[in-house]
Amino acid sequence: MSGGSALRVLGSADVDLERALLDEWVIWQRARNVSDKTINERVLLIRRLPGAATVTAVDVDRFLANPAWSKATRATYHGAIRAWCLWLVRTKRRDDDPTLIATPPRVPKRRPRPIADEHLAVLLSTRMYRRTRAMNLLGAYAGLRVSEIANIRGEDVDLITVSISVIGKGRQTPGHPAAPGFAESRGPHAAALVVVPYMGR
Repeated sequence: MSGGSALRVLGSADVDLERALLDEWVIWQRARNVSDKTINERVLLIRRLPGAATVTAVDVDRFLANPAWSKATRATYHGAIRAWCLWLVRTKRRDDDPTLIATPPRVPKRRPRPIADEHLAVLLSTRMYRRTRAMNLLGAYAGLRVSEIANIRGEDVDLITVSISVIGKGRQTPGHPAAPGFAESRGPHAAALVVVPYMGR
């Protein structure tokens, strides 16, 4: 068949079975340590994809052609649809993977845009809560992402190695060095007030 083949076990109009498939997919991803955030984002997207279980390459292209989306968004969405279709193939729910035909959108290479030193100085000179200042310092000097900073807990602060560990992309937990006085800090975000500049800064 062109564009995609019929499913082996369900009909394209059976919403209940499609919902059941999504539930199975969630369990499959969790068993492989996919983060809850990634799982939730993927499921929300697939629910928006018309006829997700029987989608064709043309359907994928049509869905991704939304002019309101950026190139990066289209590429991210294609990746989620690819993960879904690949799972359907692996579990024998369909014979083909339409995303092999609907190739991923090209995305320009991303370039870092660090904050200028003078802008950081202005930011840190303004009045703000101690917690907010700590978060800004973690981002500026430890190179942490917003989601990484928000998820820091007390147990992530290691007073023996004098470092802060975070869960970053790929589930890695790098240790970010802290300056003397770290042990006297109160709370994970307060500890950031004495974090030393990260390498390369």
